[in-house]
Amino acid sequence: MKKRNILRRVAAIVLLLCVKASPCAAFTYSNPTGDEFPILAWFSILPDEEQTPERYRELAEAGFNITFPHFSTLSQVRRALTAMEGTGVYLLATCGEIKSDPQTAIGYLRRQPLVCGYFIGDEPNVAGMEAYGQTCAAIRKYDDTKLVYGNLLPNYANMADVGAEDYRDYVQKYIEIVNPGLLSFDNYPVRTSGNTVKLRSGFYENLQIVHEEAERMGWPFWGFALATAHGSYPVPTLAHLRLQIYSNLAFGAQGIQYFTYWTPLGTQWDFHNAPIDENGQRTDVYYLIQQVNGVVQNLSWVFLGAKVKQVGFTANVPTGCATLRRLPDELRRLRCEQGLLVSELENGDKRYLVLVNHSVTEAKNVTLTARADRMKRILETGEKEDVLIESYKLEPGNMAVYELLDEGAAVVAPAVGALPQVFAARGCIRVVGGKAEVYTLDGRLMGHTVDVLHVPSGFYVVKTRAGSRKLYVR
Repeated sequence: MKKRNILRRVAAIVLLLCVKASPCAAFTYSNPTGDEFPILAWFSILPDEEQTPERYRELAEAGFNITFPHFSTLSQVRRALTAMEGTGVYLLATCGEIKSDPQTAIGYLRRQPLVCGYFIGDEPNVAGMEAYGQTCAAIRKYDDTKLVYGNLLPNYANMADVGAEDYRDYVQKYIEIVNPGLLSFDNYPVRTSGNTVKLRSGFYENLQIVHEEAERMGWPFWGFALATAHGSYPVPTLAHLRLQIYSNLAFGAQGIQYFTYWTPLGTQWDFHNAPIDENGQRTDVYYLIQQVNGVVQNLSWVFLGAKVKQVGFTANVPTGCATLRRLPDELRRLRCEQGLLVSELENGDKRYLVLVNHSVTEAKNVTLTARADRMKRILETGEKEDVLIESYKLEPGNMAVYELLDEGAAVVAPAVGALPQVFAARGCIRVVGGKAEVYTLDGRLMGHTVDVLHVPSGFYVVKTRAGSRKLYVR
């Protein structure tokens, strides 16, 4: 968490009764990165000598498309925009002139196509929200097209200290006073106690509240993952990053952010092992983030613009969250004794099912049975596989994503070569090595056949994750 000043918390109590709403004008959100899913790097490339095209290409190679460097002057912003040209990266702008001379600063920045928005502040207490609202209104006076971005405290902050009754009250006050049209919050749930890695108990409740308040307003929300070790926060692993990013996506996040990209120096928090270290070199975390971001962009057509139809847990339900109400009609059975985070998403006329292992340390055994021709597994590459019966181990923090097909929906069959038409109608692609495993619908292995052309028409083919094909009795 970006550390807050203790004096600011004290001031919240003193000034609470003086807060008056000064919301900026209404704003209609549109995705600032086009067809790509927004992925933002907090405390990214340092000023001034590091502001080079090579550094921005390196940022883009890690899967980031929004940079948030901490600039203090408009001249630093100008230099960055020159360096960013042609790299596919957008700038979330911050500089002193945005507050001291908004007419000049915003007058320039609004004309820059690589500027996607303006930063107004981080983790305000309630008393500080009035200033945020005034800054937001001043920006909107000169530019009503780009994002106005501020970031909220997590629910493990002391709400009495910041001037709110509880966390929902805190979020609602921010909406009322600042009215930016976008919610963003940070919550870093993965911590160590001795040699044990633990997940904060309130992480999913935080997600639930922000999701609900964003949905109530018709706004999007953006979430975070911690990319920099410090204090009791460990060096991120793939499981840590997956759990944070994929959980945010399951709750409908429309942007993800990492704190930080470059390792901050000169602080009391002992930051270390960010994606870029204090010497400007890549660390192992850089490549882990690159892997996760690659999956997010491969599946951007699932998550970008998606609305949450239902979200809940099948067992071991976290405090403040819901038990999953029902399985989608396309799914006959879903079994995982340890429990899963399950989200049903709508995106245009498509529907998707997302399963997340919300343990940061333990893999979970998942078994599901789909109705015939009603589900497709979406792989990390974005490719699809037909599904009937699946049993697999879901690694800590990882997710499985499925497309849900309404009854009677057309199944697009890839080319099948010499295979008979009955197989083509069921979406068969090929049989590896001329062999296929034959199963009954309840999953019993019946045997093998060498020549698929001789398989009776009562069988049809389902692609497995390994690339072979299972044949099921219809």
